[in-house]
Amino acid sequence: MRLHSHRKDNKEQFIAETYVSKQIICSNIPVCINCKLSLSFLKSLPEPQPFRIMKTSSNSNIDSSVKSKLDKMIAFHHLYKCGGTTINWILQKNYPGHVLYCEKKEIEHVQLSSLADHLKMSTVDYAALSSHLINYEATAYCSFIFTFIREPASRILSAYNFDVSSGTYSDNLDSYIDARDNQMSRILGKDFIDSTNNGQNNIFCGILEQFDESLVCIENILLDRGVKIDLSYPGALNAGSRLHKKNPNLIQSLSNQQKERIYTLNSKDVLLYVSQENSLRNHMNKLPEFPNMLKEFKLRKENASSYIKAVKSYGQGPRHFVYV
Repeated sequence: MRLHSHRKDNKEQFIAETYVSKQIICSNIPVCINCKLSLSFLKSLPEPQPFRIMKTSSNSNIDSSVKSKLDKMIAFHHLYKCGGTTINWILQKNYPGHVLYCEKKEIEHVQLSSLADHLKMSTVDYAALSSHLINYEATAYCSFIFTFIREPASRILSAYNFDVSSGTYSDNLDSYIDARDNQMSRILGKDFIDSTNNGQNNIFCGILEQFDESLVCIENILLDRGVKIDLSYPGALNAGSRLHKKNPNLIQSLSNQQKERIYTLNSKDVLLYVSQENSLRNHMNKLPEFPNMLKEFKLRKENASSYIKAVKSYGQGPRHFVYV
């Protein structure tokens, strides 16, 4: 077994080493990442540099008609390469023609003011919204808010392969890793993350590696709030799986050194992933019928393919977006 020293002079390197290593002896703190890293230890890490998009002003002056519309909506924060296209398909299956896929033409957050302006003018009775870069302030009035996150190294590798295949990135993987840090945490923002950690009951963070389990939990939460919804789906609908079939030369795995580099640079995303994985597990444990619920969900998935031809536009790209 590999021993590690819990050095206090390089906490981020410690996170990387403990996360990559599969066999660890821990003696100085109760738990580490694969043997459950101490969250208090992680919380002492320095904050990442501020995201370049600044938070908007107070939302206290929001129009009452906009509040009423948002209160009827489910909001999905669509993080890059975290299974969001499949979620969009699921939302469209449940609310055909009533899902708002809202973005900005520029690479910046959708602010509450621009969302409110669109809702005031729109005649569509939206039931849900999905956005890659919407501000949490803009969705805080929604009846339910959720996102999906992904194991940090797996997400970066998937994003790199997708960007290379789509022609938006041409440099090597190591440069890609160095240029991107804590993207999930930065885009969600501190307010969103704090709300999930505080146990707020109208916000949920799913785990891509436990996709079905997360969806069953979301169904249960919404049912408790009086919303019956079927989140079953026929299979992964993201573009990444198709790209791998077209381009077999894409990078299939990361070296341990690359993983360590990712975990060193993405300590906040690691913390987010570990804490939300624990939250998901706790939620499942609180449902005594969860095994049966999951089994029934998987049976529904077998029948979901009948919706494939019916659901055609589900936020797959810019031509499906509404720019606000």
